[in-house]
Amino acid sequence: MIQLTTKEAAIYEGIKAGMSLRDIAVQVGIHRVTVSGHISFLIAAGLVEKTGKIDRFFTYRAIPQSYEIVKHKNKKNDRVIVDTDDQILREALHVQLTDEQQLYLDGHRQTQKRTILAKKLGITKLQLNFILDKPGERV
Repeated sequence: MIQLTTKEAAIYEGIKAGMSLRDIAVQVGIHRVTVSGHISFLIAAGLVEKTGKIDRFFTYRAIPQSYEIVKHKNKKNDRVIVDTDDQILREALHVQLTDEQQLYLDGHRQTQKRTILAKKLGITKLQLNFILDKPGERV
């Protein structure tokens, strides 16, 4: 089951209710940009998806799923739990780099595009994106 903080749960419920990001930010008591950061987590967790764009802003849709509210999350061990039948997604979530691959990534991630890095490392770009976006990881 996915664990959400009270703020993440309030943002998820706001999206589910069709509220704008601005309205959600006011209700939760945080800045709209902070709401966007929490939405990125909700997208990665499979609770929210982008559905389009109005003017400069994205629109979102809540995907019905159960979740558990926790007071605090240990950021170092925070992991997105995705219950899916998609084998490619499962493999991408669990890829591990060798020490040699990690050294190459550390030395080149600021100077090379992700597509090139993925080819050099011998992994897919999706796998590389999950590696680079994992919270608490050494990257």
